[in-house]
Amino acid sequence: MIKILHVISDTNIGGAGVHLCNLLACADRTQFDVTVVIPQGSALIPRIAVLDIPTVTIRHGADRSADLRAVPELIAVIRRIHPHILHTHSALYARIAGWLCRVPVAVNTRHCADMTAPTAPKTRLAVGFSEHLLNTHTIATAHYVKGILVKQGHRPQEVTVIHNGSLPVPRLTDAEKKQIRAELGIEDGAFVIGIVARLAEGKGHETFLRAAKLCLDEASNLRFLIVGNGEKEGELKTMAQELGIADQVRFLGFRTDVGRIMNILAINVNCSRRSETSSLSLSEGMCVGAVPVVTDCGGNPFMAGLGACGFVFPVENADRLAEVLLSLSRDKTRLATLSASCQRHFSTHFTAEGMTTKTELLYKTLLQAATTSPKIAK
Repeated sequence: MIKILHVISDTNIGGAGVHLCNLLACADRTQFDVTVVIPQGSALIPRIAVLDIPTVTIRHGADRSADLRAVPELIAVIRRIHPHILHTHSALYARIAGWLCRVPVAVNTRHCADMTAPTAPKTRLAVGFSEHLLNTHTIATAHYVKGILVKQGHRPQEVTVIHNGSLPVPRLTDAEKKQIRAELGIEDGAFVIGIVARLAEGKGHETFLRAAKLCLDEASNLRFLIVGNGEKEGELKTMAQELGIADQVRFLGFRTDVGRIMNILAINVNCSRRSETSSLSLSEGMCVGAVPVVTDCGGNPFMAGLGACGFVFPVENADRLAEVLLSLSRDKTRLATLSASCQRHFSTHFTAEGMTTKTELLYKTLLQAATTSPKIAK
């Protein structure tokens, strides 16, 4: 068996945590013996527990990738488990511990990347050296991310693109969809548009609300759902009130049943304006036919099939977003065609099973390269 040790520093349930849970859910238990290291009190612990994956909790490193106090804890865990592969999700402290313990293969997944200014030559050299030293390989969750990493100093041959993958979202019956609408106070026949993202800077909810206002000025049968919580919640609710659209916008907060919500969305919007890779909320929606309408930010255009199964609009352009939303709400034939296309696009590129298969193949390739005659414990 090949021993895999995953390390994640998150205490909340964000994109990296969902990515890891999806990877664990599809892991080949006949070939891989998997353990997860996670900070005490993390909200991810129950999610991992139901997958019957053993976890080890640590005192330090919670939401702090560079918390060097966690290094001795990780060294102790590594020496006890003796993993063949260390797979980190941020958690720089774990990569340092893995290097000190000479773990045969280290992999780090980059779940996001942002480049607001060119990287200085000396910085690129330092990044390239440290990345080459600390981890054997980096997984980028979008081609856009790989491009940024290379510009920052990563060696191209040490970065592999594997898109985020989602577990299948169960399809609901018409009766079940009607029940959800009733729970949310959405009238029969209303056209439902949603955005699923943390209410945080950079996610572009302001653009979503401005576009909603423009749409509602012309069509009263549209309803807008905002799923997620975060530090901008109060500000955004106030904005909806000031725009006069609070009655047509539902702030649903953090939901554990996002799949149910996806089933009633006709359109799934992503308004990110800084960094976006392969959004899990978009792929979950695509699985049940919610058409992606996204900004031209990062990996978003690829998620929308470069326009073949959705629409791409300029960052912060509420006018263009409103035009697209109104057009699709009025053209049911076009909407149905895009819905079918995005489901096929999901099946081809964004399933958790496909993501896991590619990741496990990478594990084997790297492990074989790291050892001249690998002897994996049975």
